[in-house]
Amino acid sequence: MALTTFSGPVDSTAGFKINAVSIDATAAEINSAADVSGRHVDTGDVNTHVLLVADSGKLHTIPQVTGDIAITLPTPAAGLEYRFALAATAAEGDSYVLTATSDFVGGLAQIDTDGSASAVVADGTSKNTCTVIDPLAGTTFTIICDGTNWLISGFVLSATPPTFTDV
Repeated sequence: MALTTFSGPVDSTAGFKINAVSIDATAAEINSAADVSGRHVDTGDVNTHVLLVADSGKLHTIPQVTGDIAITLPTPAAGLEYRFALAATAAEGDSYVLTATSDFVGGLAQIDTDGSASAVVADGTSKNTCTVIDPLAGTTFTIICDGTNWLISGFVLSATPPTFTDV
């Protein structure tokens, strides 16, 4: 099919032919065809969670947990991406400790329970551990690898700011 580019005023008296596509499917049928069911990882109520390369690009939900959870990132490789969302319904009294073999760069916005906000920045120098302390529902963040470091960004709802340290 040839593509026609118009410039200036267009006279439509001769008419236009537009190819239309009609989709008669439910959202569930469309999602099934797109295989979105395989794009989610529930970490479960565990004390450790190792991120798999095969789970790159997937949303990782963290439910209400009964203790701190240690999350280990894989060996750095360009393009790896992990998204996290706290799926708890109450205030979480535990922390998420993310550990990598290379440094975090970027930062997280912390929104305090009193409504104040601050930015916590990872400077990329010997900061291979990020601790999200006592997060609340609504906490979401993304980690993307540039091949060397892990870029982190997102929002942490908590009375305590997250920290970046070296292990």
